[in-house]
Amino acid sequence: MVVGAPAPFPDHGSEPLSPGQLLGHPGLLRAWRAVTGEKLGLGRPLSQTEVAEAIGRSRGWYQNLERGARPKMEREVLDSLAKTLRLGPDEYQALVLALMDGALTTIPTSLGNPTVRRDLQQLLDHQLPAPAYLTDQVWNVIGHNTAMAALWPWVREPRANLIRWAMLSPEARVQYVDWDHHATEYVKLLRFASTRYPHDPDLLKLITEVKSDPRCGKLWDTDVAAVSKSRDGHLFQMSLPSLGNIEVISHVLFPASLPGSRATVITWAGTDEDVSVPLAGVPALSGQETTAPWSYLPPAVTEYTARHHLMDEFRADLPASPAEAIQVCDARLRNLRKRTEALTQIRDELARADASRADTATSA
Repeated sequence: MVVGAPAPFPDHGSEPLSPGQLLGHPGLLRAWRAVTGEKLGLGRPLSQTEVAEAIGRSRGWYQNLERGARPKMEREVLDSLAKTLRLGPDEYQALVLALMDGALTTIPTSLGNPTVRRDLQQLLDHQLPAPAYLTDQVWNVIGHNTAMAALWPWVREPRANLIRWAMLSPEARVQYVDWDHHATEYVKLLRFASTRYPHDPDLLKLITEVKSDPRCGKLWDTDVAAVSKSRDGHLFQMSLPSLGNIEVISHVLFPASLPGSRATVITWAGTDEDVSVPLAGVPALSGQETTAPWSYLPPAVTEYTARHHLMDEFRADLPASPAEAIQVCDARLRNLRKRTEALTQIRDELARADASRADTATSA
């Protein structure tokens, strides 16, 4: 043993995990050893000694790794560790992030940049009539299009958060068909995020809230080795008040202009036999159509969608200063009133002329 080096811990391969251990690579490694032992039919977790031998390192070296050490690791050793623990792509990435104590990038947030926000809002609006929304690294909703607000009004609430709504709100537990399955998937997302942003106080607060809920806490303690980077391509069912039961697909994009954010587009999982009709009241790109379910939005919802689309257009070129924006709105309203008065006068004149022609024809 090297003088001054910590003594090796006993190889407690079957020691139970506590939820707190999962926020970091020690807990993940222990959970993955347990899962690997099951996959290999050992009837027990893969031991620390077996992992160490498989990757060509000493038992003490690996024990220190599970105690929280972050040694410089060659690519070959990292690959061998992932292979030994039967890690998938998301699990491998989570391991790398955890060993680095989070994501490498320290790019300052560009959320406050008006150009970035405008461009990303245009991206969301161009998905119409499909619902689309934008979240930050801890799933706070920072943008959405009008179709999203029409179908899921909660996105317009102050400090709206996807995970908090999906896992803790009574509404979501009704709208998600097989809510437990979805909640389990969101737990995987939280675990992955904890490896990427291990020191984010908002993320830790969100995880604490989720774990404090009785149903979510049980899901957190189940399948503790599972992590997931995103729900891209997930096919699932939702039960909405305006549409009933629908089957949809989530498509997740990661905008380079806003690191850590996610743009999600929700499309209906239609078939070739479905009739395609445009969504009434929602502007669409030339030739763009959507399949039947989106077209069955009630009139009140489609009017709401169209109205808020116009509001978003008006907001797009307003000054950043609220006082200046109010002045611009007042000036435009005065102009609209004048135009409305002029159009009303023209209409009345045309109506009188049409009535006069009708009277003349009747007399003749």
